Amino acid sequence: MEGKVVYGYQVHAAIVSAGQTALCYSLRRYSKEGKTKVEMTLDVLKSLPDQAGAYVLMDSWYTNPAILEECEKKDCHLIGATKTNRTLYPNGQRTSAMDYACSLSPSHFHLVTVKGRTYWVHRYEGPLNKIHNAVVLLSYPKEAFGNPKALRIFLCSDLSLDDRTILEYYSHRWKIEMMFRSQKRYMGFKSFMVRAAKAFDRLLTILCLAQFFFTCGLDSYLPFEASIRSCRASLCTF
Repeated sequence: MEGKVVYGYQVHAAIVSAGQTALCYSLRRYSKEGKTKVEMTLDVLKSLPDQAGAYVLMDSWYTNPAILEECEKKDCHLIGATKTNRTLYPNGQRTSAMDYACSLSPSHFHLVTVKGRTYWVHRYEGPLNKIHNAVVLLSYPKEAFGNPKALRIFLCSDLSLDDRTILEYYSHRWKIEMMFRSQKRYMGFKSFMVRAAKAFDRLLTILCLAQFFFTCGLDSYLPFEASIRSCRASLCTF
């Protein structure tokens, strides 16, 4: 495509999940000329009703003090991935999460199994930059202990949760990836042919409505993929 204009859009998404039901709450186009992704996330959080004890899950792009503060205002907790260069203060010494992990001996880690997979985990509890106190889990897959590229860092504002529960709760963030997979597989999200921003915004609205309809608009609550397959089967009769 050298020498030709290539069009592309970035999407900011949020889902609300309860039990086995997950619904698309927000699906919006991100524009560099508009609000930042963090500001868009804050808008979503502010629009949600107060739900004491709920957990907000996010990837490392969004885990920051401003969003944590908004979660606290909503009386809910944040569990998010964070970057390996995040600053920690073990024993009052400033260091990155990566350097801290490298300084620990194997005896500082313990095994945690979540959904059939086992990880070496170290729990840090204390301050971070602009965060007074939080739990930070440093984890490696069991088969890749000590590999810097395999290190994953997770932050949790709920100090009462044990390590396995934090990781298990965070695993539910995968539902948003499943939503995108379903929209690409069944709703044409990977092959749409529109260029105008307004047309793309309309497409996102249609995707949201379709996901809602197939999930809970047919007198039953089913996962999106199961519902759309059921509808296709009932329509394709001979």
